[in-house]
Amino acid sequence: MEYKAIELETKEIGEDGRTVTGIAAVFGNVDYMGDRLYKGAFKKTLKEQAGKFRHLWQHDMAQPPIATVKELKEIGRDELPDSVAKAWPDATGGLMVVRKYLDTPRGNEVLAGIVGGAIGEMSFAYDALKYDFDEDKETRTVIRNLREVRLYETSDVLWGANPATVASKSVDYRIEQLDGLLKDLRDTADLDGKAGRVLSARNLNRLRDALNVLSEILAAAEPQEDDDAKARALALTEAIRARIAVAEREFI
Repeated sequence: MEYKAIELETKEIGEDGRTVTGIAAVFGNVDYMGDRLYKGAFKKTLKEQAGKFRHLWQHDMAQPPIATVKELKEIGRDELPDSVAKAWPDATGGLMVVRKYLDTPRGNEVLAGIVGGAIGEMSFAYDALKYDFDEDKETRTVIRNLREVRLYETSDVLWGANPATVASKSVDYRIEQLDGLLKDLRDTADLDGKAGRVLSARNLNRLRDALNVLSEILAAAEPQEDDDAKARALALTEAIRARIAVAEREFI
């Protein structure tokens, strides 16, 4: 499961003072994680899980929701708040969430924080289902194009709104994502090839994509910085290369 945050963009607060309409995701722009969401990425999950989404505080699934999700849908660029369209000129639309905050201590606390400007970001939890990679010609960085995702929940969060703060953590976040991918494949296939369980062609391609991303991370890392991140990236690189070698023998 992955998480993605955006500076809280509130379109409006309803007449009841408890219903808040905002933007949880933006399509078309490359975010601080090097990802680009595409319009339609949520289409399938919104249809299949309609009525089952929850709005939480800090992604805390061990606690009750803080609001009831009234509406969750993809919108076009013309429906984005002016502030979003101005901040992200490449935006083609977004994911709009309408939620009504519960009259509970935590619900009231978070609502007051939003109204008062003390709570400044939203986030959502998701799995990337369909994606591919390309390279930004100017920055020579790898971009992950998210074509389809599975949405789990939306949350109000206390992540720093400073882009530099988020960007400085992007290497760690991406490595954690790739580490999760490898763990997922360990859970579904035998990495040593002893049990006769082979990887699918799709998962083999996922490993190859992951190896490409790790190579980009290592190439871009400053020699004097991110020693821990580089060590993790190197370890993951060797593990993924070993698994690819085993998988390729299985396909021969």
